[in-house]
Amino acid sequence: MDNYYNEPNKPEEYSYEEIPPTEQPTYDPVYTEPPKPEKTGMAVASLVLGIVAVVLSCTYVNVVLAIISIILGVIYLVKKPTARKGMAIAGIILSIASIVILIALVAVGIFVLSSGLYDVIMNDVMLY
Repeated sequence: MDNYYNEPNKPEEYSYEEIPPTEQPTYDPVYTEPPKPEKTGMAVASLVLGIVAVVLSCTYVNVVLAIISIILGVIYLVKKPTARKGMAIAGIILSIASIVILIALVAVGIFVLSSGLYDVIMNDVMLY
């Protein structure tokens, strides 16, 4: 008898008993714990303190925050040399940048006060 597509019936090449069983994947019955996440607390603290130090770079508070941030970042880099280091490095860079900004602001302030430019500016402000 012809099938739906008008092709002659072909004899089956394999019977169900002759089909070889497929290989099933084997699983290791031993349970292994997932890897523990890295402890990046000091790197995060270094980054946060570096950001706060940049925000407060017009005050002297940033010096204390920057020093703490640099110390935490360096400790993290020394203890975990192969771990992800981006946050610790960013915290160190931001802390150094905040100290540089403060030094620049103090230098500009000293220049303005010592050159007499401060008196000229204040006299102009008082006239208005």
